[in-house]
Amino acid sequence: MIVAFRPEQPSDVANRPLDGGIAYMVVTISDGKITELKGCADRASAVSYAQTGEASDPPATSGVQPPDAVAESPEHRVNRLVPFVKVSDVERSVGFYHHLGFTVESVFKYRDRLSWASLESDGAEVMFEGTSDPIDHDRQGVLFYLYSHDLAALREQLLAAGIEVGTIEDGSPGPRQEMQIIDPDGYELMVAQIE
Repeated sequence: MIVAFRPEQPSDVANRPLDGGIAYMVVTISDGKITELKGCADRASAVSYAQTGEASDPPATSGVQPPDAVAESPEHRVNRLVPFVKVSDVERSVGFYHHLGFTVESVFKYRDRLSWASLESDGAEVMFEGTSDPIDHDRQGVLFYLYSHDLAALREQLLAAGIEVGTIEDGSPGPRQEMQIIDPDGYELMVAQIE
């Protein structure tokens, strides 16, 4: 017997392609008892299994697929990522995130006004920088800060891979060495040397 059904939560069967949102199951009954349940990717494979008892290969699906081969990780890599958020009032943001459990780890003041802060809560981190410019939510409002133990070697490795990388510059009062990278979607990444 073939049973066709439409799952309420398609994500529950994300590893199996669905035939127009419908899942198929072949139910084998012997002596009035269910002896086997076999999930099938589509109607054709369900019919084939019901007739032959052998599963056919499911059709190829679009979307993210596992790689054919797992490449070895590069020698030099980043080991930390911290969102760097431009905000209109650093003190207000620090107060808000305090309610989420964040504590202040480091601050920078300019003319007695808090202009930058780094916060931490267990493994979560975030940095805030004050800006007088209006926050434009159509543009990137969060800068991703990444850290490397050997920034110069990472830069050379990226250049060798054909990735455009900025020069290493002094980021004072922040990191003494940092470089800019633009990802394929245009997001700006800053990678800093970690001591």
